[in-house]
Amino acid sequence: MPVQLKWDDDQQQVVRWEFTRAIEVLDYIIPVNETAAMAMMGSGKADIIVNMGWRLCFPSHSMRTVKQALLAARWYALGTVIIVSRNPLALAIMAVTLRRDPELSGVLFVVPALQDARQHIARSHAAAESQHSSAAQ
Repeated sequence: MPVQLKWDDDQQQVVRWEFTRAIEVLDYIIPVNETAAMAMMGSGKADIIVNMGWRLCFPSHSMRTVKQALLAARWYALGTVIIVSRNPLALAIMAVTLRRDPELSGVLFVVPALQDARQHIARSHAAAESQHSSAAQ
């Protein structure tokens, strides 16, 4: 399979996608479903780190395929999707096609390094926990 799924943390709340080769349309949809299954077996929610690295991991068809996978993550209530890419062309494509899309606002983040993705998720979890404990008081 061109996308390998791994837990990125010991608490099993972050699923990391690693790409092994070029991908097709189903190569985005299948991992979203498998990520949802992993989350359901665990805490019920999982953030996603899509680690593209230097690869240009876009489907051979429209970028709408990627958008559908990202929206599916929202529909499954999986959490944040963070794309890690160090490829300038990939970053430019995502800036034009995905990051400006209002439907993906607050769901999709793009960062240049895996560590940045982990820090973003940690801040997001800390903010949610703080908000939850404030509401409980």
